[in-house]
Amino acid sequence: MSDDDRAIMAAVASLRPGAGWNFNYGRGLAGLSWLDSRIARPSDAEIEAEIVRLAALPVAAARLEQHLTSAIAELAAPKETPMRGMKRLAFLTQDLVKNMDAEADKVADEIQLAHDRAQVAIDKFRQHGADIRKVADDIEAALGQITNSPTEASTGSSGTTSG
Repeated sequence: MSDDDRAIMAAVASLRPGAGWNFNYGRGLAGLSWLDSRIARPSDAEIEAEIVRLAALPVAAARLEQHLTSAIAELAAPKETPMRGMKRLAFLTQDLVKNMDAEADKVADEIQLAHDRAQVAIDKFRQHGADIRKVADDIEAALGQITNSPTEASTGSSGTTSG
């Protein structure tokens, strides 16, 4: 059986499914014997047009399959990107550094607050020392009045006399 014979039989079967007919190989369309009285025989032009259409189907099917494959690939989840590990490492490092910077900023605020508190305490000690010196000056002044002698504060000396 030739390819032409196969094409004729496929075209007739496609045009008139279920119809009764016989085909004698090697005679072309003249080899077609129509047996069905209820279904009309397709014309030779219809059969030839159907042969052309059926011959184009594999090409159209291949194009359709290629189009569908391409469309499905576009809809599918993206494949792993190159350098995925390096990109992940870069993003992770960036996030960690950002988090560390935020934590370091919090620690710097805590240190600044502790420093400010310590400075206030030192200032209080400094004021307390000034208050004690003032009390000492007042005591020496009172003692100087009682003893009628100069005080360290009034003379600027250490209170010792050379003799």
